[in-house]
This record gives sequence, structure tokens and C-alpha cells, in this order.
Amino acid sequence: MQYFKQLQKKLLQCSKEELQKALGYSSSTKLQQTLQKFLASKDIYSWIHSGFYDFCHSNDSFLKGVAKLCGFKYENLQDELVQQQKYYNALESIPPLRVHTNFKRDKAQSITPLIFASRVLYVKVDPQEFVFASKEQTIKLLQNYIAKHQKQTQGILPIFGKVTSYSFKFKDEVLYFDVYGRAIEKDF
Repeated sequence: MQYFKQLQKKLLQCSKEELQKALGYSSSTKLQQTLQKFLASKDIYSWIHSGFYDFCHSNDSFLKGVAKLCGFKYENLQDELVQQQKYYNALESIPPLRVHTNFKRDKAQSITPLIFASRVLYVKVDPQEFVFASKEQTIKLLQNYIAKHQKQTQGILPIFGKVTSYSFKFKDEVLYFDVYGRAIEKDF
């Protein structure tokens, strides 16, 4: 269902004069710049969300114009956009792996350095690995991240101390792991 890629290929075959006339560009330079940006877009989502405007077309109106000119149904491109939006939304919803320690803050201890240091309490994961993973696949992936994190830190985080467990929000539940990557039940 790569209508956008097909449209990009079809545009390469069109004459620049025909495109300029059909899309209403008075300057071939503006058309060339817009066309380069359009062809460089990796997918329809990237093109639509690029915030493009060249004083003749917005990214959406340019897409409609070239789709009509090349004989593509705009509705098919819209369907592809909806699918890609779902994918990108799913990517954005993947949280980092949370690290838990035995740290207890003293009343006299300033909170400012803790705020700056708190980034070590999260392990960044590659969302593309997790976006369509089942629970079992997610657990295996997380076990690899935990093993890697334990190896890098030797189980101790600056300021926060010894790592005691990990947690990861998977869909509507939270998965907990010990420092060896084994799934555990956590009661609070």
C-alpha cells in the first residue's frame, strides 16, 4: 500500500513544464524546490507534517494537485496517511524502561541535583522494536535491555545507588523485572 512512493516515482516521469502549468507555479525554481522536498520525503506522514508552504501550495494542496495530475485517488493517499499516523502514534507511546533503586532522599538534600540526575533512572529503548511486539516478545526484548544496562552500570547508579528492579508500561499493565531480567510480581 505504498501509494506515496508510487506517486513519487510517477512524478519523476512528468515534465516540469506540465507540472508547473497544472499546479499553477509562475516560477520553475519554486516548483523545483518544492518537488525536491516532496521527493525527499520518506513517507506521506513526513510530508504532511513537515509544515511546508511555498506561497503557492501547502503540503496538503500540493499532494492533492500532484495526485490528480498523476491519476491517483487522493482517498488512497489519505488512507495511507491514517495508517502511518497510527504507526507513528504507536511509536510515540512506547515509554522508556524505568530503573528502580534503593534511594531515599534526606530532608536536607537539595532536589535540584536529583532532578538533573534523574535521567539515569530511565533506559531508552528503540520504539520500533516494541511497536508491534507481543507481550512475550516485549519481555525478551526487555531482558536484553536489562542485561545490557546491568553490564554498563554494574548495578549501581550515580547518586541513586543500587538498582533493585525495573518496570515497563506495556499497553494497560506494568511489567516488573528483577536485576537479572526475570519477570516478577510487584506489590506496592
